[in-house]
Amino acid sequence: MCIRDRPVVAHRITDALQVAGVNSPLQLAELERAHQLRQARALMEQGVRLADPARFDVRDDTRTGVRGELVCGQDVEIDVNCVFTGRVELGEGVSIGANCCIANARIAAGAVIHPYTHIDGEKAGATVGEGALIGPFARLRPGAQLGREVHIGNFVEVKNSTLADGAK
Repeated sequence: MCIRDRPVVAHRITDALQVAGVNSPLQLAELERAHQLRQARALMEQGVRLADPARFDVRDDTRTGVRGELVCGQDVEIDVNCVFTGRVELGEGVSIGANCCIANARIAAGAVIHPYTHIDGEKAGATVGEGALIGPFARLRPGAQLGREVHIGNFVEVKNSTLADGAK
């Protein structure tokens, strides 16, 4: 069969999510959860340990236009309810505690991010040096540049600052 001299062909889709409609908030939430689960599975196949793949999000950064991307080294551990926004890099052996929000940041090998820590690098990005200990309940804002073995304690906020290796 041809329409205006063009052949019509059928294509069988194997992934129902690619053609699923979104006609309600419930359908939107179901598709978002399925998308997040795919991202979680891909990371776990690379060796990342997620405490619960159903409670994990990688999101685009609508403020900066940076597409959501989580790049992980070997032996990374991520606890529950963590949200990664924009481009986030986690080095080897990084441990992320529960309920952390991390946006546009680079966290070097061996760093430990304790629960409820917020790291927001915005456009400039935030960096956490190798072996650093951050939080719990700490906040790193845009321009925070932490060296190796830096310790940031409970309820500390850092913005537009560079902390040298070993600072506490």
